[in-house]
Amino acid sequence: MNYRWITSPDRQLFHELLLLGDEDDRMLQRYTNAGELLAAFNGDQSVGVALFVTVSPETVELKNLAVAPAFQRQGIGKHLMTLGLQHYAGEFQQMLVGTGDRDVENLRFYQHLGFVQSGVRENFFKQYAEPIIVDGQPLKDMILLTQAVPVR
Repeated sequence: MNYRWITSPDRQLFHELLLLGDEDDRMLQRYTNAGELLAAFNGDQSVGVALFVTVSPETVELKNLAVAPAFQRQGIGKHLMTLGLQHYAGEFQQMLVGTGDRDVENLRFYQHLGFVQSGVRENFFKQYAEPIIVDGQPLKDMILLTQAVPVR
């Protein structure tokens, strides 16, 4: 597995992976070409992505993290996060991530990596064209989590 920052502004090559992290294409289009994209490759095949966007002088947000189903649970998502935190060391004070209120698996993943709950965006998922269903229930609120970015 190799990882590299994508410098091309054309992110369409990663569109299907990004849709795994944000299922609403309309919402995805709002930020796809913003920020910096880190991708994981198995040979020439992209199998994971992490998209980071600056939200303030102190904060970078992980807007999208996705790993192809056949490559999940192999540490790729964790490694993308670790590389992102290292990349932004000394540049930002914290990294922000948001996930669905009912997505317990995602919440555990981020908490395992050291993120702590820092807020809620109420009714965030009501703006999505179609409900996102997790464990038989629609997502409603976005849970925000933050972690300090290492100092260089």
